[in-house]
Amino acid sequence: MENTIALEKAVLPSANEVTVAEIDGALLNLSNSKDPKEDLYAKSEALYPILRIPFDIPINENREAQKPTKTLPNFKIFRKSPQTKMIDYYYQWKYEFENYIEESKKRIAFSLPPFFGNLFYDIPTESYITLLREKINSSPARLLAWHSYNSLFAVAHRLDAIFVYDLRVDSWFPEALETDLQMEITCMAWKPLGGNMLAVGCCRGICLWEMPLRANTTTGSVDGSIVLWDTAFQTGQVLTTTCRSCLLSWSPDGKYLLSGTLKGYLIIWETRSWTSKIVIEEREEILKSACWTANSKYVFLAFNDSAFIATLAITSEFHMKFLPRQYTSYPDDEIGGIIESLAIDSIGERLAVCFEETKLVAVYNVNQALNVPTDSSSGILSNVKFIRGPVWNELKDQGQIVAPSPPKPVAISFANEYVRGGLLSVIWEDGKISMIPFIYHSKSSQ
Repeated sequence: MENTIALEKAVLPSANEVTVAEIDGALLNLSNSKDPKEDLYAKSEALYPILRIPFDIPINENREAQKPTKTLPNFKIFRKSPQTKMIDYYYQWKYEFENYIEESKKRIAFSLPPFFGNLFYDIPTESYITLLREKINSSPARLLAWHSYNSLFAVAHRLDAIFVYDLRVDSWFPEALETDLQMEITCMAWKPLGGNMLAVGCCRGICLWEMPLRANTTTGSVDGSIVLWDTAFQTGQVLTTTCRSCLLSWSPDGKYLLSGTLKGYLIIWETRSWTSKIVIEEREEILKSACWTANSKYVFLAFNDSAFIATLAITSEFHMKFLPRQYTSYPDDEIGGIIESLAIDSIGERLAVCFEETKLVAVYNVNQALNVPTDSSSGILSNVKFIRGPVWNELKDQGQIVAPSPPKPVAISFANEYVRGGLLSVIWEDGKISMIPFIYHSKSSQ
């Protein structure tokens, strides 16, 4: 089953408006920098600056190399014997030969039809990694991770540097997080209740950062399998090697681990016994984004090349059932369409949706009623609104003919802690970062 959320009551900002906040359920859109409604925004006491990430960053050649979290032991140096040198030559030749075979298999595979090409080389995995690289390099930044309890967030630059912004002092940290082993960043997450530890996932490994700026790089799974790491003992246990995982998501209560694979499987793990259930069998749709409600009872899912939001309901008995899918594409208005990513606030009242082509961010109300009928024709999302920004479509001088076009959103994320409701951060394709507060109970309504 599926349904489309009606647009009759949707608030569509015009081309010359910028969305700055939601106050008591209504979006606040400003038509220009001198809009009289700006006083209402100022009275909300929730003003946030628009930040800017440059497409290129200056390189400081005199910068000292990052020190690892643990000092390396002192090694004794021995002169190599002829036998040792021969062994070194052998392994160097072996390494070069294996690289040559790998590149040859790739060339052969891509010259054949997909079915036969997969016999020589893993084309789906290579295609997936190539797509990730293209997206990483298409805009200044595409990843933003909020700290679990502090008002600061990390932003991953396309050139593999990480910048940290502290909202408490409205300032960037003076140094970027960089290391030679941090390449092609695909995801980031702060350790819950773990101080200032930031885990950074790359195409070939995991980098752990701990403030002050220190890095410790550990190997990850290069074949897409799931590895459980015990950070206290620095040991890893392979959970599965049969599926190439492309997305992992923990439930807020820690009871479940969701895994999406490159072959289209959707698997839920129960973390006490590490038993699993296959929710979706093999298919062409690959899980693209996932986010849980605060009570861990529902998880919203988006798949590649899909305009549907799927909602999976999970009971305490580890039973699962899909609610009706909800359609997000509205052809008459040319908004919505294929979903890029999902984000939900920490309270669980607003679900934000970023699309691949639309220059608007959709925001849905979430009904987290305890007993939602799973056989109902409607889902738990309603009352869609749309956010535009952060460029006013106005001419700045008499000689200007074409007004600037609003940028497209490329990434969204809610702050983990915001006492007044929700705080949505949006990365736009031009490198701007805007923060939109959702104030559910303003002072004026009390």
